[in-house]
Amino acid sequence: TSQPTSVTVSGVVVGGRTGGPKRTNSDDAINKAVDCANVVRNKFTEGLDFSTITDWTTELRPSMRKLRQAMDGLLKTARLTHSVFRVQEDRRTAQKACNVRYRRHVCFSQALTALVTALMAKLWCQKPDPVFLLVLTTIGPLVSFEGLLSYYGDEVDMWGDMVVAVEDLQTVGFTMARCPPNTRQEQAVPKVTGSRSSLGVVLPVPDSVHSLLPLSSPPVNSVTFHVTPVFFNIGINEMATLAESLGATKPQERSNVDNFDRLNRYYHRFRKLNRSEE
Repeated sequence: TSQPTSVTVSGVVVGGRTGGPKRTNSDDAINKAVDCANVVRNKFTEGLDFSTITDWTTELRPSMRKLRQAMDGLLKTARLTHSVFRVQEDRRTAQKACNVRYRRHVCFSQALTALVTALMAKLWCQKPDPVFLLVLTTIGPLVSFEGLLSYYGDEVDMWGDMVVAVEDLQTVGFTMARCPPNTRQEQAVPKVTGSRSSLGVVLPVPDSVHSLLPLSSPPVNSVTFHVTPVFFNIGINEMATLAESLGATKPQERSNVDNFDRLNRYYHRFRKLNRSEE
């Protein structure tokens, strides 16, 4: 007959009778720990009974709605960030643009000052000319600028500034306003109105000039006109000769041709004006 045998290891019985092994409480504890370790927990599906779910679309619709809202918010943030990066300019590029804008304003103010001075001298310091006043009220006066800049070196930028300044004079509106009685010549000061993109200059005129203006219906105390500016440039020193030998004066020649075309169109308008008056 078999006799019961047992082996004790560290106070735990791991064997029983010689006929087969005997399970103890420690074996059950080890097996349960292994089973628990093998179970993978999922916090999204924990607590759900999949056997009771019949319509997956209904169950997933709230989650899809939240996901779509989150994606829309992310897209808006990405677009805003991209727009911010697009409007950012390089420091040197921004400084260059600021310098060009500043030069344009300075040169335009000088050209406008010269033009206003010439008009005031014509209206106040000379005998009133009916033909000139007729031109003012119809096609506007012709304003000519001449330059002797060489299209070489630093004078290239000077030439470009002058070209832009003269072209900007076309956007200025001039208004001849009648001065109050007993106004002295030194009291007649032009006034600048409007903004940079829509500039206006009020030119006070004496009674002797205002009385020669063509009659209008209804009668008005002011007349508005625009000028036709032209600018011709030709270099006369050795730098100009060098630029011409290098073939670098194409922009200057093109500008002179464009201004000549403008002068030619003004001439034809003036010829039509004289014919109508005859």
